[in-house]
Amino acid sequence: MCFDQLLMRKVLLILFENALQAMQGGVGEIRLRLSLAEDYACVEMLDNGVGIQPEHLPHIFSAFFTTKPRSLGMGLTKAERILAKHGGRLKVEPADGSGTRVRLWIPLETCAPTAVAEITVPGSTVAVNADTTGRSGDSASAWAEE
Repeated sequence: MCFDQLLMRKVLLILFENALQAMQGGVGEIRLRLSLAEDYACVEMLDNGVGIQPEHLPHIFSAFFTTKPRSLGMGLTKAERILAKHGGRLKVEPADGSGTRVRLWIPLETCAPTAVAEITVPGSTVAVNADTTGRSGDSASAWAEE
């Protein structure tokens, strides 16, 4: 089964929007790390926004849970469900210091992946270039257990 590129873009858009909303005054940094681990494409997104309170972590994938005014609390719920439907996984945790670390694992398929993706977030455009030729020394099981 090939993954649905539109749904994967939706997942990335949700994650970028959350990271941007966590930035004080819209100023901050979002770092991406792309790698291959066994049969998974691994994406790690690290932002230096306000972060997630530890007591909120058990609830972040629950429908309608939000800490933001004027939010329905469905973004991470949708992202997690889309990834699960495609055999993937999403993990969100506080980053060292400040900010949030988001990791997602997408199963590699027999379909040829798109090497360049462009994601438009309101007010900005993010181009992600992925080198799909190399493999990381990480294993999918090690990523999943972190």
